[in-house]
Amino acid sequence: MDIKADIPATGDALVFSANQWAELEGATGWLTGAVVDYHSPCSVTPDRPCHIVAKLVALNELLFPSRMQLQEIPGTRGLLALGSMNDSVPSMAEPPDLRLRQSTSLMRRLLKHHKCISTLYVGPLHFQQYMSLICDALPYSRLKKLRLLCVDSLMSENGCAALSSLRSLEELDCSFISLPPSSFSRYISAEFPTALAALVQASHSLGVLRIEGVIMEEHATKNLLLYLTESGVLKDVTLGRRVVPETCREELAHYLMFTPSVIVQSLSKNNSIKELVLYVYKMSDIGVESLADTVKQSTNIRKLAFLDSGTTSVNAFVNRLYVDIMDNHTLLGVFLQGQMHQGWLDASKKVFTIYEATRRNSDLLATAAAFTKTTELDRRSTAALERIYKLHAELLEDLAELVEVNVAEIGGMAHRHLQRTAGLDEFMRITGVVKEQVLCHPRHDGCTQLDDLNEDCWGMVRQYLMLDDVEEVVTHLENL
Repeated sequence: MDIKADIPATGDALVFSANQWAELEGATGWLTGAVVDYHSPCSVTPDRPCHIVAKLVALNELLFPSRMQLQEIPGTRGLLALGSMNDSVPSMAEPPDLRLRQSTSLMRRLLKHHKCISTLYVGPLHFQQYMSLICDALPYSRLKKLRLLCVDSLMSENGCAALSSLRSLEELDCSFISLPPSSFSRYISAEFPTALAALVQASHSLGVLRIEGVIMEEHATKNLLLYLTESGVLKDVTLGRRVVPETCREELAHYLMFTPSVIVQSLSKNNSIKELVLYVYKMSDIGVESLADTVKQSTNIRKLAFLDSGTTSVNAFVNRLYVDIMDNHTLLGVFLQGQMHQGWLDASKKVFTIYEATRRNSDLLATAAAFTKTTELDRRSTAALERIYKLHAELLEDLAELVEVNVAEIGGMAHRHLQRTAGLDEFMRITGVVKEQVLCHPRHDGCTQLDDLNEDCWGMVRQYLMLDDVEEVVTHLENL
């Protein structure tokens, strides 16, 4: 394997001498003398952890001089986290120079060539010491989670470029600190928000973004905010109190308040928002009605809060949300605040209908969740499960959370359960049409009867039938 072949051939690339890799030849642990095999490529598969999981003691022994540690991530199948230990170990004398060089060489090697390392935490001292190493290794990593405690003055152009290249990243957490004699204002160059904007725009997996402790450049921040509103995967965005410049805050607030189409467009594109809180002040009725239409048409919003500090917005919102709200089967809860200036009957009819729609939807989900509680086929829970599985598959993720199973498993579980109602006799039994099996009186004209249908023919009929299509007979106690 040509170890140097994967170093980018660009003007900004860092050049590492061949001696850096030579120092790892025959490297042994400083405590046990264990030999580290750094040549073998990553061997992780979906069903099997990488071979280095069994070698963590030897690897950590070699990593310790640089105060780094590898450990398994709880709940995963052999995925590893590489993290700084400086903030959790006492101060000690500096290690021998050779040991430190071997340690940092191994760190870079692991980051570049082992996709089993999915999480990286870099503390401030490591950020300061190993900035060039990190910048070189990150573009080749398969990190899903990156946490940086950065020194603001050291976030270089190379560092920003490395961040923007992390297309597999699911969570990015950057907190900045200033080292004396840096100014407390902590302004950072435009490269950083520009890199974040590029990452947000290109990433199909970034769900969490947290930035703290720095003030970003104005123009680049405006671009970043634009891409944040357009992202369809971001679920958690935290921008610290001083991160966004005051000028950008005022512009964003004004833009969102008086151009609700921006919110509407971003909500329409975003398929990851589950809970939506709208705090409205002096928004036009047209804007409020557009928001209501967007909420009704959404299949991913589960909970909605509308907080009106004005005097008319809640009227417009309720009036529009009420229309055809019964066609929405995925909104599970609503909270409406404000003063409605309508007659009691008119206002009550609309509010009651909205709350009944969400009650119906949440009850369907709760009823379906009972299918895991018994081995017997229960008509009510099975019918609810069938409606979700066939008509409202968006709720399967919520169902998985409710029954505490993996999202990837719930579809298969539901399918297997519903297969128990697929046959003619099974369908007729669970709906109460027959007790055991379907038997029809023969016709004199020889025409096909229901019990003459083979499995394939009945399967075609069953595609158009739901359990709820058969009216349930209610038996009163006095008739028993």
